[in-house]
Amino acid sequence: MFSKSFVLFSALFAFFSSAQANTEATSTSISTTASPTPTSSPVSKICGSASLGDGKCGWVSGSSTRSTYSILWSCFAVILLCTYKVIHLSICSEAEYTATWKQWPFYSKKLKKVKWMLVAVLAPEVVASCSCDEWLAAKSIRLEMKSKGYPCSMVLAFYIYMGGLAIRTSSGTILIRHKAYKALMDIDERDDIVAQLPYDQDILDRSKTDSLTVVLACMQSIWLVVQCIGRTVEGTAISELELSTCGFVLCSLTAYALWWNKPYDVEHRTIIELPKATESISRIAEILKENNTDEKTDYGFDRVYLTQIPDHDGIDSLYVVVPLGILLSAVHLAAWNWAFPSQVELWLWRVSSLSLLSTCFVFFLFRVSNLDDTVEKFAAYTSVVIYCIARVIILVQIFLCFRAMPESVYREVAWAQFIPHLS
Repeated sequence: MFSKSFVLFSALFAFFSSAQANTEATSTSISTTASPTPTSSPVSKICGSASLGDGKCGWVSGSSTRSTYSILWSCFAVILLCTYKVIHLSICSEAEYTATWKQWPFYSKKLKKVKWMLVAVLAPEVVASCSCDEWLAAKSIRLEMKSKGYPCSMVLAFYIYMGGLAIRTSSGTILIRHKAYKALMDIDERDDIVAQLPYDQDILDRSKTDSLTVVLACMQSIWLVVQCIGRTVEGTAISELELSTCGFVLCSLTAYALWWNKPYDVEHRTIIELPKATESISRIAEILKENNTDEKTDYGFDRVYLTQIPDHDGIDSLYVVVPLGILLSAVHLAAWNWAFPSQVELWLWRVSSLSLLSTCFVFFLFRVSNLDDTVEKFAAYTSVVIYCIARVIILVQIFLCFRAMPESVYREVAWAQFIPHLS
């Protein structure tokens, strides 16, 4: 059976080979008698009817090359997967759980997630800054407990910081949130409180981490970054969207690393039962109520944001966020000499990239200096306005550039297809 199949395959191969040879011979003889026809340029082969001349292409939809749609899809897949997995929200309030359709735009948990995803897309440094602040706060809680002789992991510290604890006494229930936990470590009943803290495994069981989505996000991000690096090494152009997405991946990976031990999408708190409200508990409750900066309640609990209890130095997070902002700006500066549709757009990109870079330095200098509060606020607001304008200009240009891209943007890098990715 095998020999018959082999003979049949050999015959078919010989037939098609001879047919190809005859075709080439015929075409050669015709070419000697017919008038020469102009050969298509590499640009027309890649861009086809989308060729604009001068090595530029419009919307490309070819099947043998990279298309505009494939570039958009690969970048959007990275952005969607990363933003969905990187955002680690704190435990929601009662208002968010029980919101009616009229209150949904204000209290919906899903909308809150969407809003933070938009923030991650428009200003990825902001999310990285939040993750850094929370990591420092969780580390502060962990060190505070260890100084009192109690073991504490970063998982438990994050759980406490995100509002995972509430103390119930005969006089009511108090939600412990953010900085308030440090105050409880100084009262006589702290042994009873620590004894009822949940174990790490119990907290992780409440976490809704989806390993498949994490794998897909990492896989797509690695493929995009490796492909962009490979195209740069080979001298093949990449789009402004791919460049910006690489910067987005940098911020997302930083935020995800800082939130690595934070429980994901936890919905329920741990209630710590104390038999009676002692004098120290009552005193803490009164202090918390007096310093409460949010009048809303969660599940009928007093929400706690205690400003008198010292927390980590906010300047510490700047040493992470500012270098990250500088790196993100440097990513945009990589397109300094790229081919843009016009000189005006090229200079807009340059000025916007430099503006993003300068706002990082200005914000850092004013935060670490001992200037008047009015001057510091003015500098901060001015930096935010300049940042927003520059960011909007870059985001708009990212998509406007697709109307006239260099033709090499659409050239395929063959080896990149062997890296697992979503296409």
